[in-house]
Amino acid sequence: MTTYTEILDTQLDPDAPITSALGYQLRDNPVALSEGAEDAPKISPTALGSLFLGFIQVPTDSNYVEITDLDRVKTIIMHGAYLAPSAVSNRAFQISYSDDNGSSWETEQDFFTPNQDIDGFIAIHFDLETGAVDVSASRDGGNRTVETSTLTVPSDVNAIRIRNEAVGGAIDAVAVAIGGVSP
Repeated sequence: MTTYTEILDTQLDPDAPITSALGYQLRDNPVALSEGAEDAPKISPTALGSLFLGFIQVPTDSNYVEITDLDRVKTIIMHGAYLAPSAVSNRAFQISYSDDNGSSWETEQDFFTPNQDIDGFIAIHFDLETGAVDVSASRDGGNRTVETSTLTVPSDVNAIRIRNEAVGGAIDAVAVAIGGVSP
């Protein structure tokens, strides 16, 4: 990561010399800002534009959907719809984490197991630093299911993959990155 170095007012005075150190600061500081360097001023979230990660479709056939390139992302929020038919006996939704952008994966961990036949709305909050996962699911505004858990997360997570453990359930959602990694 590029280092941010504050430019002093005295370096910009009309009679101040133009030095190579100032040149490096003028070159490197914008890069450090965009990378979220620890000492750099923070960019307002409204200036970032979209943090949209994509439309995520966790299929009904126990295959994985992956989200990669999550360096310095602290939280992912997913909102959408899900299907959990009662004919499916083991229907846990699972997540696994990677710290090498998907070259290898940690063991799958259950984050949501519908306890009833529900087709409805779902909101999922994944904290990639602490492993906290909050799921809220409801059917037509009723039969609300809330699950909270803390999963084991490796340090420096930069990719996740999600699947339905059994054939028959699905999640269709919009995924958004919220917040960066704490310094």
